[in-house]
Amino acid sequence: RRLKVWYYKAFAWVYGVVGHFSDLVFVNSSWTFNHIVALWNTPHRTHILYPPADTKYLQKFAVDRKAFPLACRASLPSTSSPLLVISLGQFRPEKNQELQLRAFARFLRNRQQQEEMKREGYEGKRGKRSIDNTTTTTTAAKNVSLVLIGGCRNTNDHKRVEDLKNLAQRLGIGDRVVFEVNASFELLVEYLAAAHAGLHTMVNEHFGIGVVEFMAAGVIPIAHRSGGPMMDIVIKHKGRDVGFLAETEEEYASCISKVLNLEPAKRREMCEIGRDRVNQFSNEEFLCRFKKLSKSVIFSRNR
Repeated sequence: RRLKVWYYKAFAWVYGVVGHFSDLVFVNSSWTFNHIVALWNTPHRTHILYPPADTKYLQKFAVDRKAFPLACRASLPSTSSPLLVISLGQFRPEKNQELQLRAFARFLRNRQQQEEMKREGYEGKRGKRSIDNTTTTTTAAKNVSLVLIGGCRNTNDHKRVEDLKNLAQRLGIGDRVVFEVNASFELLVEYLAAAHAGLHTMVNEHFGIGVVEFMAAGVIPIAHRSGGPMMDIVIKHKGRDVGFLAETEEEYASCISKVLNLEPAKRREMCEIGRDRVNQFSNEEFLCRFKKLSKSVIFSRNR
């Protein structure tokens, strides 16, 4: 173990020395910028260049989610007015879909408790109860479903999906969760056109292209409070919110509730300002900034 630690330290030192001699460094986010500058000590030669995201086709979707794609209906429980929470990402440990399941289960328990309190006539502080983590929630929030969309690379990933399905059953939300493994692009696009909220739970993701796709499609993002999503994507734009950030199971559950309870006008405003924000990650912006930064180095070399 000590040998491995020394190996990584030596590799980091060599990596830092080599990187220090770079003339121009592009990084994909503020989080990566801080990381590279700390290793290479090249603050004046390092520039943030966001990855290009072609989202024009996603921005054509209606913000008001009144219609529901036929292809998606076949995968979901039958409800009269479906509300969709989705997540995008390979079924890998770092994507932390387990947290998504636990947060969704907590959201359903919270909603069920609220419905019970209303039925029994409780108001405000008079009838506040504690939440039992083992309570079955199959009768709560019948019109809300969670769809986990992602790819599997190998048998380990497929086993992880089975483990997640078992967890959903143990949490009592098996009939509320759909797994779309290696879904077609067409099906993915239909889910993006139908979903209300999008979950992202990876810690310190360098950028977060999936979060950008959520915002472009009119899906309000609930992203992890770290890395690129926190520093570059889900930030105030023109003084207004474009989504939500969370870290714990409780925070994610609360954010899901907030998104699904937004007034139509507020939801429309948040989606529209989010779409305006993602234009900064377009192909055109990428090419413009790349050319501008590259020219400075090329011209200095030719003098």
